[in-house]
Amino acid sequence: MKLSAHINRHVPKKSVYTRPIGLSWLFAGLFLLCQPASAQTHYLDSLKKAIQNPSITDSVKASTLQEIGYHLVDSDPKEGRKYFWAAYLLCAKNQWVTAMGSSAGYMGQSFYTSNEFDSAFHYLDLARKAFEKDTTPRAGANLGVILNIQANIEKAQGKYQAAIEHYLASNEAVGKVESKERAINLGIGYINIALVFKEMKQYQNVIDYCKKAINLFDKEEKKLSDSAYLKILNGARLQSSLYSADAYINLGALRTAWQILDSRQKAVKEVNSHDLSAFYYTELGNYYKAGAFWGKAQTAYNQALSFAAKIDRRKTEPLLALAEIAAKQHNYSASTVYARSALSTQRAHIKPKVKAQALKLLAEALLANKQYPEAARQFQAYATLSDSLNNAQAKIKINEIENKYQNKQKADSILVLTKNSQMQLLALHKKESQNIFIIIATCLLLLTGLLFYRNLRHKHLLLKKSEEFQHQQIMQLEQERQLIAAQSLMKGQEQERSRLARDLHDGVGGLLSGVKLRLSSMKGNFYLPEESAISLQGIIGQLDNSIQELRRVSHNMMPEALIKYGLKEALENYTDYIQSSGALQIQLQLYGLEHRLNQDTEIILYRIVQELLTNVIKHAQATNVLLQFIRNNDRFTLTVEDNGKGFDKDPEGVKNGAGLSNINARVAYLNGNMDINTAPGKGCSITIEGAIRQNTPGGS
Repeated sequence: MKLSAHINRHVPKKSVYTRPIGLSWLFAGLFLLCQPASAQTHYLDSLKKAIQNPSITDSVKASTLQEIGYHLVDSDPKEGRKYFWAAYLLCAKNQWVTAMGSSAGYMGQSFYTSNEFDSAFHYLDLARKAFEKDTTPRAGANLGVILNIQANIEKAQGKYQAAIEHYLASNEAVGKVESKERAINLGIGYINIALVFKEMKQYQNVIDYCKKAINLFDKEEKKLSDSAYLKILNGARLQSSLYSADAYINLGALRTAWQILDSRQKAVKEVNSHDLSAFYYTELGNYYKAGAFWGKAQTAYNQALSFAAKIDRRKTEPLLALAEIAAKQHNYSASTVYARSALSTQRAHIKPKVKAQALKLLAEALLANKQYPEAARQFQAYATLSDSLNNAQAKIKINEIENKYQNKQKADSILVLTKNSQMQLLALHKKESQNIFIIIATCLLLLTGLLFYRNLRHKHLLLKKSEEFQHQQIMQLEQERQLIAAQSLMKGQEQERSRLARDLHDGVGGLLSGVKLRLSSMKGNFYLPEESAISLQGIIGQLDNSIQELRRVSHNMMPEALIKYGLKEALENYTDYIQSSGALQIQLQLYGLEHRLNQDTEIILYRIVQELLTNVIKHAQATNVLLQFIRNNDRFTLTVEDNGKGFDKDPEGVKNGAGLSNINARVAYLNGNMDINTAPGKGCSITIEGAIRQNTPGGS
């Protein structure tokens, strides 16, 4: 049995933490335990109702939440933890570190009791951080309890070094608190460390720490007058002695073990604990078994079982020992009974290593009794469990190997001294030196090879990365070249359009306007027959139409509104012009164009809209079009959707269309993409998304 479990029977598990409402929780808890279930329910209901009162202060509410959690956590852990967590959050809000630590500590203890170690460690860590900020006199005791439970968790998980560090830290915290329990708590800390070394089979360390605990208890005994507390101290000292005796038995020092066991017979009767009595007779049986006194060993183990039956604990070890002794005496039927009893005792709490030992003893006994099918099943169960224990056993394998190596060294030294041959000793040392030299040389050679391999591999990786970087640079330069070429081409096209528009408007347009004026003046200065006058008037009308058409073509090539006022004004003018013809109704939606874009982007977007609407007019046979442009920071979305006849979105057909090719080129320049959603008879929706280039300021 673990020491912490024994001590917790004397020191209440939850009594260390300081609660905000002082001692009232203790009397309320004692009152609650004495009441029937209905009274307990009524009490908890009244507490739950109290926390709903809007006028309740935070301090009283935190106390009440802890009170509810305290009385629920054993019967309904999940529900109790909810109230502790609510108390923790409320205390954290007000920076009440003591109450924060107690709330988180109770939650951690609850998870620890349920063997949910990861959750337990998390909440215990919250409690530890709170108690480290605690300046109350009980801070060290609270912190010591938290560190002690964390050490228990690490011990259960096989993290022995961390467990020892936490036990030592727990003792350091407890040692700073002047209290009645200080010495016994420090001694228990030493015993806990001894138990870790027992798990690691480092028995000399077990003995050393048990001696520290016993020396501390001996000094404390001289100061005590409280008989109840003295009984607890004597129980802890007896337990330390029994663990020390167990270590001596495992080391083969049976004489020393017997001296301890013989001297503690009187103490066992004085302490009068069924638990410690069962422990004592188990260790006495272990002593007799180690000396092959089978009859005395059986008597001691049976005495241990008689005490263990009264507390329903500590049965497993004596039962396994009796099974082993029965097998040595070829009484396999009795061995089978004892092994089965060990497996059935506290089945849910039996340690995996102990269970594996029981399965092995049972399988061997069944095999000796020729119960082959059952023996095979038990051997299979043993093999399966043994495989699962390999990882845990590996953690302590290094220590085992080190102990075996040290024992071998001692045995070699004894052999050399026995033969009294100095030459053999020198030869052995020389051989060992040669072996060490060979091992070192081999290790250096392997290390050199490894470093050489790593160097080559590193160079290969660097070369590969360099090639990838160069390839990326080439690709980037190619993309930049293509972008510059496309930009230059489109700029050239727009410049040519602008020049042609000016030439048409200023040159040809001016000439036609001059001809119109000359003809108009001739009409007033000369007398013409009626037919000639009508003909001249028709010519002047045709000149007006030609001038208007010339202006329209010039405007399409480079709209004046686009240059002067920006994309929003240009699109509004363009769609108004199309709608004025009556052939197409356009629903225009523009968002985010309150500020102008750069001129290159505005021209490209205008050309894209021109091309899309031209395609609708020429091919779609549509009556309505939705034109939507949305700008969001440096991104845009352009949608043109019509109710026309649609078309078959054949990749080759789409690719070969001159209009769509021009649009694709402009979209690519804007680092965008175009999505076409259409089908015959279903209309067409084209969505373009891209980036707004910022290379030059717009609105010049």
